[in-house]
Amino acid sequence: MHKKATFYAPFQYGDKLRRINVGYNNVKKIIKYLIIIISVILIFTFRSKLISVLTPFILGVLLAYIIYPITEYFEKKDVGRSRSILITFTIILAVLLVALWLITPHIVAELKSFTTELPEIRNNLSREVDALEGKLNSIPGINKAINRIYTKLNSTFTNELKKLPNKLNALFSSFLNFILSPIIAFYILNDREKIYTDLYLLVPERNRKTAKLIVSDVDKVVNGYIRGQFYINLFVGLFTSIGLLALHVKLAVLLGILTGIFNFIPYFGPIIAAIPTVFMALLDSPRKALYALIIYLVVQEIESAVISPRILGENVGLHPLMVMFLIIFGQEFFGIWGMLLSVPLAAVIRVVLIRIAQI
Repeated sequence: MHKKATFYAPFQYGDKLRRINVGYNNVKKIIKYLIIIISVILIFTFRSKLISVLTPFILGVLLAYIIYPITEYFEKKDVGRSRSILITFTIILAVLLVALWLITPHIVAELKSFTTELPEIRNNLSREVDALEGKLNSIPGINKAINRIYTKLNSTFTNELKKLPNKLNALFSSFLNFILSPIIAFYILNDREKIYTDLYLLVPERNRKTAKLIVSDVDKVVNGYIRGQFYINLFVGLFTSIGLLALHVKLAVLLGILTGIFNFIPYFGPIIAAIPTVFMALLDSPRKALYALIIYLVVQEIESAVISPRILGENVGLHPLMVMFLIIFGQEFFGIWGMLLSVPLAAVIRVVLIRIAQI
């Protein structure tokens, strides 16, 4: 009996060790999941403050991705990295100043013309509204409904005036972010190898090869999406402005610029931008509004059918319904940044999960 117990003792000890090891691994997994859950809760709880803090860094990363090809070109010409970045910023600033010098007088002239015509437009709208009100008065209960709408609009206007100090504070924060983002972009581009190295050191050594593959995949998706969207929206803004100028629509250049900016928001952005465009054309005539809408639709169709597939390719890889859901979800919980970043962020998560599944 004594010999038998001695013979099985090492196996029993090994079984205990295995059980302890399994228990330890389970505890590690539970702790990881708890950390993830707590992090998600904290992000949602403090999302407004988090967005305020991260905004200049997000803008800095976006700017770094956009200008990286230019800085890389100068580096290949044996220009130092810091000098390459400064040269790139100088070129961009010069291009922006020239663009403003060319565009600003035209926008100012359009605004002056619009301001001059505003009394006549207001009188025409007033006559149309009075005529419409005369027709609607024959409908029972319409006066009460109109009064409710006026009361609600008045209340909304008063509430917006009360929020004006907060909006001025937000405007100052936006200006500060605008100043900080190029500085952050400079450091990202100048110290990119060091940043990558420091991040890799946070990853366990056995997982670093996989981490490099994931970073490469993410870089490809983000790179393609940001630069692709920049070129696409530049095309949309430029050709929309040209089309509206050809129709002599009021504020054509400004409307084209707004269309290019709103086009960053998939699906909903173009619809939002179309409303003021058609409205401004409608002030002249219904026919001009129809032509403006046709130009708008043609530009959007070329962008979605020809330009976007060629430039973006398969970088996003998300179903349109998923894209719509992500935009609504992002806007609801994170505002404008949620609308803009929900799609590329989901694309990044997708490629990360695909890479992890292949391990």
